[in-house]
Amino acid sequence: MLADALRKYVQVATGLKEVSRKRAEEVAQALQKAGALRSGQVQKFTEDLVNWSRENREAVLRLVKQEIARQLKGLGMATKDEVRELAERVAALEKAAAGAERSGPARSRKAAREGEE
Repeated sequence: MLADALRKYVQVATGLKEVSRKRAEEVAQALQKAGALRSGQVQKFTEDLVNWSRENREAVLRLVKQEIARQLKGLGMATKDEVRELAERVAALEKAAAGAERSGPARSRKAAREGEE
């Protein structure tokens, strides 16, 4: 009986998905029935298992995201932020270029007149 309870605990503890409160309670109750937990420990164990599961999942996700970012950087791919910044720069340059085109010929004539003097 203890072996079955411990097997359930290990399966829950080593999984990558978040453990539901119901599943954590089932494991805690199995451990209590097997004599591994006292009745006063079941609630705390359940909460700890749910929290640990969530923290473990978040840590794995962080590691995966970091590795993906590292691999993309190694390939020379731009991040979303870099693409956004470049798009903003291009838009600003296009706006400046459009303004220069509108005032460009007038400036050229003025510069030509000043050059004649």
